[in-house]
Amino acid sequence: MQCEMCGKNTESLSLSEVEGVEMKVCTICSKFGTKVNVNKPQKTNYYRKKVQGKSQDDNKRIYEKVVNKRNYSTRLVEDYAQVIKKGREQAHFKHVELAMKLAEKESVLLNIERGKLRPSMQLARKIEQLLEIKLIEENVKEEKVEYQRSANKALTIGDLIASKLKK
Repeated sequence: MQCEMCGKNTESLSLSEVEGVEMKVCTICSKFGTKVNVNKPQKTNYYRKKVQGKSQDDNKRIYEKVVNKRNYSTRLVEDYAQVIKKGREQAHFKHVELAMKLAEKESVLLNIERGKLRPSMQLARKIEQLLEIKLIEENVKEEKVEYQRSANKALTIGDLIASKLKK
């Protein structure tokens, strides 16, 4: 594969953000930007669905593109303070011991247990693993979008606008 920045042919390309643009770059060029973590927050499945009829121009079948989008989002549970306190008590940890194991200040944990401070996702994951509790919920929103294309070969911008206006 080819580096999008310098054009060098290499097998090891990484995704980096260089001046606000995500690019596949080689290891040498990756120092000019920041490495982008490749999470799968949105999964899109494309498949074609056969539609009755034929086009008049080139006598080929008409297809419509069907897109399934899945949006993944994570959030903290509503009663996180009670869940953490209950988990800490069941694991027989004192505040000081739990703070040392998590490498956090005791005052931070006290404020989290009182509900005065929301933990970051990173800290919430550490607490989940240590206390074996569930603090983070994953919401999956799935939407199905259908784009009908006109009789010609390509899906046009007009087709996209027409499908949006129908909804």
